[in-house]
Formats: sequence, structure tokens, C-alpha cells
Amino acid sequence: MIENLLKKLNNKGYCCIENILSNQEIENLQNIVKQNLRTNNNNSFFLINEKLDNTFVNEENFLKKFYDIFFEFSKKENLKNYKNRKIFKNLRVISQSKMHSTSYDFHFDAHQYTILVPIIIPESGNDNTNGNLILFPNLRKKTNNLILNIMQKLFFQNKVIKKILQYISSKNFIKKEILKFKIGNIYIFNGFRSLHANQPVKKGFTRATLLLHFYDVFEDSKIIQLNRNIRKLIEDKNIQKNQSITN
Repeated sequence: MIENLLKKLNNKGYCCIENILSNQEIENLQNIVKQNLRTNNNNSFFLINEKLDNTFVNEENFLKKFYDIFFEFSKKENLKNYKNRKIFKNLRVISQSKMHSTSYDFHFDAHQYTILVPIIIPESGNDNTNGNLILFPNLRKKTNNLILNIMQKLFFQNKVIKKILQYISSKNFIKKEILKFKIGNIYIFNGFRSLHANQPVKKGFTRATLLLHFYDVFEDSKIIQLNRNIRKLIEDKNIQKNQSITN
């Protein structure tokens, strides 16, 4: 099975494993989202790594199935020291605020692999406002060059380029994939090589996904770590602000 999944990953930029989550696991994930939505006054938020330590997401039995997949992929692709790497966890919830500012935010991940776990997926009646993932598969080559990575990041996250990519994503100029999520499935994609972004979420609807990243290409980079810490501080302030409004 791993060989077929890896082949799809390298050819299409993503693969899917169907019905891998139990009803209880889905319910546990949805409860985490609902609880945090209440404390954040139903505003958008994301929680990363240590913020999820005391939740179901961090339970060993739940994470094991994902580690097994990541390890098999890493073994097949001869990645070094993969058994010493940890999953980077990110619970991302879009609700009411930041609806359109977070859409079409095309980027590359710093990690080799990403598993997306759908938790709450809106059914707005319009496929373009359900927060589907747009993927330009394997658009760049693997590289360990941090400077090149930063230059590409600055280029693709430029506001003008963002508008151009939004237009291109609605056409068929270059190969793209649009992933429409089903709860219970998981979606594995090559986030480091594949440019990706989500479509907008219609006002009044909620989209919640758990992103599990593995094998940080720039694990030892202080610059990358600083950027993550800044993002975390900004989001912590947003959460505190939302909670103060609720209280």
C-alpha cells in the first residue's frame, strides 16, 4: 500500500487514505474544536504543538498511525534520521473572522510531508466556498538551500502574486488539483514541493482541519524557528483578545 501511496504522492502531489478515522476519534477532534470556539468567541484561531499537548491530538495511540505512515514514506525515500523527528501539529479553524484574508494564501511548507485531517468541513452548497485545498503539485524541486527557500517564500506570498495565483487557480493554465475533503479520510501531500492554499469559507460556516507536518527540512535553522515563534506570539495575542471579549 505504501508504494502505491508514495507513487500517487510523487505523481499527483497528494494521496488519500479513506475511512482511517473512527467515529470516536472524529468526535474527540470535533469536541476540541467546539470547546476552543466557545472560549474564542467563535473567532478563527490556530493551536500548534504544545497548545495541543493536553488534548486527544497528542495521545500516543492516535499519533501512532500517522507516525507509521511518515516513517514508511521516509524509509522509502531514504531520509536521514527520520525516526528522531517529531510531528509538528497545527489545529487550524476558520470561523467568522479572517474568512477571506486567509484564503488563496499560497505557500510551500517547510516540512517534507503533511497529513491533513478534516474535522469540520462546511457544506455551503458552493464548491468554491467550502475551503477546498488548491494544490499545484510538485512545483519546485527538493532543496536544502535556506536562502532560496526564503526568496521563494517572499515571492509567492507577495500580494500581487497572490492575486495572480488566485486567478490562475480558477483556470487551467497549469496542472492543479482541488482536494474536496471528506471527514474520516486523511489527505497526504508533499507540502514542501507543492504550492498550495485553501479556497475561502462562506460566511457563517466553520472549517476545521488538523495539519500534521513531518520531517522539517530546515530543522536547525534559527531563522525558521524565529518566524514560527513570531507567528505563535501573534496568534496567542489574538486568542487572548478573543477570550477577553467573551469574558
